[in-house]
Amino acid sequence: MNNLLKTMFAQSRTGQQKNPAVLRSHTQYSAISEKIKNVLSKAMLVAMLLIFALEAHVNAQVTNGTPATTGYLIQWEQANTIPYTLNNSLIYQDASSTPIANYIGIGTTTPIGQLDVEMSSASTAADVTNALFNTTITSGGSASINGLSMACVNNGTGNTYGVYCAADISGINSTSWGVNGVANIIGTGVTGATIIGVYGNYNLGGNSNLTNTYWAGYFNGPAGCTANAWTLSDMNLKNNIQPLTGALDNLMKLQPKTYTFKVNDYPGINFDQAPQMGLLAQDVEKIYPNLVKQAGLPEQKDAKGNLINKAYSFKMMNYTGLIPVVISSVQEQQTEIQQLQNTVSDLQDKYNTLLAEMSQLQNNQGSQLNNQQPSLGQNVPNPFNQSTVINYYLPANMPNASITIHSIAGVAVQSFTITSPGTGHVSVSAGTLAPGTYQYDMTVNGKIIDSKKMVIIGE
Repeated sequence: MNNLLKTMFAQSRTGQQKNPAVLRSHTQYSAISEKIKNVLSKAMLVAMLLIFALEAHVNAQVTNGTPATTGYLIQWEQANTIPYTLNNSLIYQDASSTPIANYIGIGTTTPIGQLDVEMSSASTAADVTNALFNTTITSGGSASINGLSMACVNNGTGNTYGVYCAADISGINSTSWGVNGVANIIGTGVTGATIIGVYGNYNLGGNSNLTNTYWAGYFNGPAGCTANAWTLSDMNLKNNIQPLTGALDNLMKLQPKTYTFKVNDYPGINFDQAPQMGLLAQDVEKIYPNLVKQAGLPEQKDAKGNLINKAYSFKMMNYTGLIPVVISSVQEQQTEIQQLQNTVSDLQDKYNTLLAEMSQLQNNQGSQLNNQQPSLGQNVPNPFNQSTVINYYLPANMPNASITIHSIAGVAVQSFTITSPGTGHVSVSAGTLAPGTYQYDMTVNGKIIDSKKMVIIGE
């Protein structure tokens, strides 16, 4: 349309003004152009008024007709009728910030963030359920649904929170959840579904050499669960699978300790204040460096960026990684125990065999000795100056026997009566006899069967 009007106008300027049809078209064009100018002028005027109203913070009271407080663009106040309208829902110009920022507040006249939702009078279950934010999104297709989707990009050095939640309580018997994640399956007959109450993830963005620590989840304090904690361990996801060796030797190098944490020296870290048992990360790092990493707690700031607690750097340890070490150590130890048991069993077998052989030998010797004559052995040592031993053998059928020591003159100076058959001995002390040469003999049933000489020397 616009091009046609321009063409007709151009033709009217090139000498065709005398054509009546062209003259009529020119007149129509002028009228239409004038109307367009009027419409555009009115639209621009409305836009300028709207912009002026926004910049001047025009007050628009909605429910009770009372002028809104300066600083609000739109304000809803609770009426004295049921159902109630929203209470103090407003856009607020924070003139104290630099640069000046527009904050939206619900339930507060002093919002401290781009969207600040507060409710200080919740008293019923319904109030608690819907105090801040409630949304329901229904989809019957295959598309993903995000009830709340937020993204924060930080190109500086400060902290970035995709979602920052704080739950403060001051009442007795109250319970506080900073984040309460619940995933429900509604109805029956649902199959093939995965439900996750809270899902944490991280993305290094291709920075494989990142020196800072990174976590899919981080808890500043004890973490509890009512069921098992599962860790990925699928063989199909692993490379370079090798047996763990030397575990027992390395385990023996670890030094378990008892300790308590320095609670007062590190404010902002939620230590367990009870006495602890565990290992020192620096000690473990010398043996298993892959179980220790340099980590820390980032500085904590409030919604306006004010520092609450400074950052800390410390070492953290993967205690779960010691489970394979303990298992391998027990297996190595069990192998050693089995080897020792086998050795003991072998020695026991040899010992039993030796006992049997000795018993057989004794029986054979006893049988042989029963057929032998009594015998008298040479004293040992000979000569001697302290004591000496005289060995003998007496058959069982010859119970009456004795050993008598005589001087060189044939005088009996000492006698020993033998009362037990078999192999035996008698001891002679040099202190009972004077130094010199002696003769001793063995008498059985009144008959001397053998004689020997012995010499006692002086000290």
